[in-house]
Amino acid sequence: MKSHLQQLIKFYGDNMSNSNILKKQGPYAWVCIILTLLFFMAMFFNQNTTQSTTVIISLLLITLISYIVLVYKLEKKLGGLENLTTAQKIGVCCDTILTTKFLIYLNDTKSLREEKINRLRNYFEEKGFYNEKHLKIFMDVSEKECQNRFSNISWLSLLVGFLIPIWTYFMQNIFKLPNIKLDTTNLIDINMVKFIFIGIACIVSLYYIFIRFFWAAIKSIILLLFPVRKYEMLDLTSLIRELYLECYIEENQEEKSLIVKGFVRKE
Repeated sequence: MKSHLQQLIKFYGDNMSNSNILKKQGPYAWVCIILTLLFFMAMFFNQNTTQSTTVIISLLLITLISYIVLVYKLEKKLGGLENLTTAQKIGVCCDTILTTKFLIYLNDTKSLREEKINRLRNYFEEKGFYNEKHLKIFMDVSEKECQNRFSNISWLSLLVGFLIPIWTYFMQNIFKLPNIKLDTTNLIDINMVKFIFIGIACIVSLYYIFIRFFWAAIKSIILLLFPVRKYEMLDLTSLIRELYLECYIEENQEEKSLIVKGFVRKE
């Protein structure tokens, strides 16, 4: 027999995961991923020519349009565009794009968040767990589950420790950088040594920022297609926390309404 937490996780996966709620928008998500990949590849292999710059600008515009279309489809599916004029629909889509930083923070979408909160609230009400006491227990257990099962990976350590040889190869062969050879007779020049280390640090930092931005740009869209247990648990924990706060405020307001001139009216 499954525990209450396992039942809740299964309910989330079947009814509340992004890939399930928005599964009909999968083709649009694939288009965004492919265009984003092509755009970053064009930037990475930019040859600083007029033709290359034109390709990058064209891909940027097409990619932005694909994101706008995807946002429109998402909002339409979630009912955020019902009974609105064309101007209002554009305003809602623009607000969603700005709020989520072009879907980097997809779960911050207002309509998607409300849809998940409503489904989770109905689940707890049907199970008889929609109260401060039970929600507090579910919140604590889900947080511990995340801590025990999913460890945080340091992307900076991974990139710096593992990918430096790959970066060196790309920098020397693709960007035609000259090989740096140190003359041991000039190693006493501390300024030269500092310059080399600062240059390496800057290059590593730029590559780190570039890769992180690329990953952030497509991560949320990938989650529309493929459910990932770690991010589902983090999202579920966040939703339970929000419901707990909502329930806590409601119950405290009900308690205050029972106080009349210093006396407590018992039901």
